[in-house]
Amino acid sequence: MKELSKRSQAVKINFIKKAGEIIRHEGTTSLTVRKLSEATGYHYAAMYHYFQSLDHLIAHVSLAFHEELNEKIRSNSNINSNPIDIYVGGMISVAEYGFNNPNAFLCIFVDSFGAIQRNDVMEIIKNSRLLNNKGIMLKNLASASNIGLQKVIAFDKAAMALVIGYVILRNSQRFIETMEDALKNLESMLQNLWNGGLVNEKNNSDRA
Repeated sequence: MKELSKRSQAVKINFIKKAGEIIRHEGTTSLTVRKLSEATGYHYAAMYHYFQSLDHLIAHVSLAFHEELNEKIRSNSNINSNPIDIYVGGMISVAEYGFNNPNAFLCIFVDSFGAIQRNDVMEIIKNSRLLNNKGIMLKNLASASNIGLQKVIAFDKAAMALVIGYVILRNSQRFIETMEDALKNLESMLQNLWNGGLVNEKNNSDRA
């Protein structure tokens, strides 16, 4: 692909920025080519010079949100903690981000899911430092717990489903609780998921 000039790169970044602002405030379904044209000041056809489709643009926005979330996790992490506490702390940062940025959260974990199944869009998301750092986190957790990477990955899938579901339910006002209480409850559930599932499974296996 031909490298963009500085001006074209700036235009592309502006499309991503303006699309991100629309999604953050109104949600992914509110993003249209017409709204994007009004926000950027460019003719709607200009978007297709930089992106193959709205899905392609949303993937770039999702990547930007990934990086924003990754920075939050990094700034909140304590490298001196044990691996499970680092993991749970990261998940709490994800939930807090979701409470404060519900539409961006949905863009990352729900709305862009269909789009990122396409190979061209998946290549964009694979560049996320959030995903790369999470892979390292899971390997450290597997090494420290001695239960194997596959079981840790299974735990991560269950934990992510718990966090995503909890954030969506609270944001839809199914739960009436403060953010502080919500984060404490979620932390407890994640610890119980770890202690009640994989750790007990390992202990039972050791006794067998």
